Amino acid sequence: MRPIDMHCDTVLRLMEDKENTGLYKNDLSVDIEKLKKTNSLAQFFAIWVDIKSERDPMEICLEMIDKFYVEVDKNSQEIAIATNYEDIIRNDREGKISAVLAIEEGASIKGELYNLRNFYRLGVRAITLTWNEANEIGYSNFYEEYRDKGLTDFGREVVYEMNRLGMLIDVS
Repeated sequence: MRPIDMHCDTVLRLMEDKENTGLYKNDLSVDIEKLKKTNSLAQFFAIWVDIKSERDPMEICLEMIDKFYVEVDKNSQEIAIATNYEDIIRNDREGKISAVLAIEEGASIKGELYNLRNFYRLGVRAITLTWNEANEIGYSNFYEEYRDKGLTDFGREVVYEMNRLGMLIDVS
C-alpha cells in the first residue's frame, strides 16, 4: 500500500520563507525527495488563507495557486497535477507523484458559486469549508458560540455544487 497524504502547508511555507529553494528539496515536512523516499502515490497541497489578513482572500489564494503550478512545472519529471482518479493512475504509471490541489478556507470563494467553479477549473479538488472563523459558508467549531450553527444557506449551496462537481468536502 502506498501513502496519500491529504494535507501539507508546503506552498504557504515556500511563499513565506525564501530560504526554502523550492518543492524538489527543502527543509520543510514535504518535498519531492521525501515523497519519493516514502514511495508516496499522491500529496494534497493545501492553499491556506488567513481571513484575518488585510488582503483579499481570493487574491492570496490565486497567488498561492500560481506558486503551486510554478513549482509543479519546474519539477514535471517527478510530479504532476491530478484532478481525478484516472490522473493519479496515469501519473503513477509514468513514475510521477500526483499533486492534488486543496483550499483550506472556504472564504476564498468570497460568497460566490462562480468563484468555486473557477477554482475547480484551476484544478482545486478539495475545500475546507471553514477554518477557525465563520465565513459565508458556515461556522467553525473553534469557538463555543458557533458550535451549533452549522452551514449557512449559501453553505448548503456550496456543498451541493461541490458534490455536483465531484470535489472533496473537507470538514476537518
